[in-house]
Amino acid sequence: SNPEWALRTYSSEPIVFKQATTERFRLNSDGRLLIGHSGARVISTTVNPYLQLEGTDYHQSSISVTRNTDDAYGSYLILGKSRAASTGGNVILQDNDIISEVRFAGSDGNDMVNIAAQIRVEVDGTPQTDQMPGAMIFYTNAGSTSATERLRITSAGTLIVKGDDDQDNLSVTANNNTEFAVHQDDTDGEVRLRAQDPSGSNNAKNMTFF
Repeated sequence: SNPEWALRTYSSEPIVFKQATTERFRLNSDGRLLIGHSGARVISTTVNPYLQLEGTDYHQSSISVTRNTDDAYGSYLILGKSRAASTGGNVILQDNDIISEVRFAGSDGNDMVNIAAQIRVEVDGTPQTDQMPGAMIFYTNAGSTSATERLRITSAGTLIVKGDDDQDNLSVTANNNTEFAVHQDDTDGEVRLRAQDPSGSNNAKNMTFF
């Protein structure tokens, strides 16, 4: 078999990599890879990732993936999920399982636990061999401790917009001139469509159905 080379410590001390006296990255005692910072911390809910990058400018706080090939293909960012209970496993998912999330968390002066927005992909149907039905859901935070679902694209391609009662839950503008709005009012069961100009005049534009 091929030989295995190991860099190891004999106890739980971190392994620190430096250039001269400047630390570049470290493996801490829990096995987390920390780049640009010497202490791991929780970002979004209770997640304490095993790969953490921090910096004080956009160079140090950015990740890039570049592909150079003479063809039509680009780079990939792949997020996967299995129901297996161990690494390397491959157990089929179930309907409504969350496959992956991209979370956006900002500091509130105390921590970065609460999410401002997130994009989630979940199973939307029954998985089978070579078939994985999925939905994409977009969340925003109106100023609370959690984000709320606002937009969903189902596995069938249906676009579902979710908003609060008695407000414009869909607004489409063209060069800041004409606005087309869908207003929902759950109290009286009304759904109103209107077109208006930037001044807010509801009858300034005609709506044509054909």
